[in-house]
Amino acid sequence: MTVPRLHVTAHHDGARIRLAVSGELDVSTRDEFITAAVTNAHRGAALDLDLSEVSFCDTMGISALVAVGNIIRGDGGSVQVTAASPTVTRILGATDLVDAWRPV
Repeated sequence: MTVPRLHVTAHHDGARIRLAVSGELDVSTRDEFITAAVTNAHRGAALDLDLSEVSFCDTMGISALVAVGNIIRGDGGSVQVTAASPTVTRILGATDLVDAWRPV
């Protein structure tokens, strides 16, 4: 049995959508993550990303976060990271993206 490398669960609460993400954000899961985020968000949605269970994130994972942010914000919505694993926190800090993803 193959264990999924990425798992995304969506919780809808009116205009807010919380995506709980676990596993790995990298080149092999990038498109899956973007599709899950965009599919669950609607025009003008507030997307809260819980990345506390992300065990691995590389530059392609960061590019996926940036892509989702651009798509959602471009459609009138907002995106914030509400929880992050040490791995995600470290890579956001190393790329100077911490402030861009901080909850408002």
